[in-house]
Amino acid sequence: MEQDWFLYSITLFTFIVIFTFCYIRHVFTYFERKRISSTTHPNFPFGNIYDVVFQKTPMFMQLWKFYNRFKRKNCKLGGFYVFLKPAVLIIDSQLTKAVLSADNNYFRDLDDANRSDLNGKLSDKILDDILKGIQEAWSQTTTDVEDGEVNFSEMVDLKLVEIGVREFFGMETEHFRHLNEKRMLGNFQKLVSMCYAEFGIFFKKFENKNKKLSDVVKRIDESRKSDDNDNVLQTLLVGGYSVSEIVDVMICLTDNLKKANNLVLFTLYELSINKEIQEDLRGEIKRFKKSKLLSSVSQLEELSYLETVIYETLRKYPLKPFVYKICTTDYNENNFNLSKDLLLFVSIFGIHHDAQNYVNAELFDPDRFSEENEKFIDSAKYLPFGGASKNDLDSRYVILLMKLALTELLLKFEFSLGKKSCKSLRFDESSFELKSKDDVWLKVKVL
Repeated sequence: MEQDWFLYSITLFTFIVIFTFCYIRHVFTYFERKRISSTTHPNFPFGNIYDVVFQKTPMFMQLWKFYNRFKRKNCKLGGFYVFLKPAVLIIDSQLTKAVLSADNNYFRDLDDANRSDLNGKLSDKILDDILKGIQEAWSQTTTDVEDGEVNFSEMVDLKLVEIGVREFFGMETEHFRHLNEKRMLGNFQKLVSMCYAEFGIFFKKFENKNKKLSDVVKRIDESRKSDDNDNVLQTLLVGGYSVSEIVDVMICLTDNLKKANNLVLFTLYELSINKEIQEDLRGEIKRFKKSKLLSSVSQLEELSYLETVIYETLRKYPLKPFVYKICTTDYNENNFNLSKDLLLFVSIFGIHHDAQNYVNAELFDPDRFSEENEKFIDSAKYLPFGGASKNDLDSRYVILLMKLALTELLLKFEFSLGKKSCKSLRFDESSFELKSKDDVWLKVKVL
């Protein structure tokens, strides 16, 4: 009898191994069956993202490698595997437009990052509140800076965010820190959530169960009784938003504050290398500041060269380096056949660094976006916000933060590379966004 059970166990185990092998082989031949060009042979169980899972390379850099590979082969799209899930990287510009279009019901956005979904008038009021708050934050941040080398990563990532949160919402960062952690999944969790919705739901429930909002809710309730109407929190309360909606907006604004600060660091680094651009920009800012006192967001539109510098930063270092969506139903249009539940990726970083889209793509050149050249920029090839319009609140907010930071800093300091400055920027492998791996040290001269 025991021998029979042993034999049955061996037979069952053998069938399980054979079935598993056949299933994996079936999954990993998806693109051959669909006749779609694919990248290198996948490895079980990571597919083609082993280096991303183990933080050897950022996800956007891995996608850039795939983009260049498929581009060289003149493919309109190419396949790879995220764990056992087939995914397609879109290369064709027309299909990119279709995938990123908000009106296309074939594709659903999987990125669960909050967006500030507010009406136009309230958005304008919030931006004006932010203008006052961030001006105050920068004036406090730069008070003690002297000639020499300064760690701007430390200044921007820590001090400025802390002051910004206080000015926007009237609360300290320790009361707010757990809100920032709400969306900060590890690489592995985010990749798993990306592929398998049921795990994403589990992670969300686990996070919500451990979320502590008491300090923030208490602060919001205190603000209801306050006569102070000069910050973002009060504006949201007057607008009639619920506590949960206000919390979501607060998370979004703080998250984008950090992202904008990263972009400021990249801009300062580029201006330190390109002294002529730095001097031209400083000249425009001086003329602007001499003629008027900054009191509203609309006044900043007069700084046309500053806008070109910011647009070029967003080209070289896009706020969203890649976008991922899922096919909600079979898509059969314009000679493209995409199956339901197929993962779709667009490498914004790849598009922006493609030599066919931008001459000398690695060169920092704001003149690409000058008035006479801007008309030649294809909207399908300039996507710094991942397909979102530069006129929505999140985009306007990030651009506003960058404008205020650069006007404040360039009036006070002259920037150059010093002994502690990194010779070239390296990106953090643990981040899904563009973030410098090394602290950004710059040599400053107080003007």
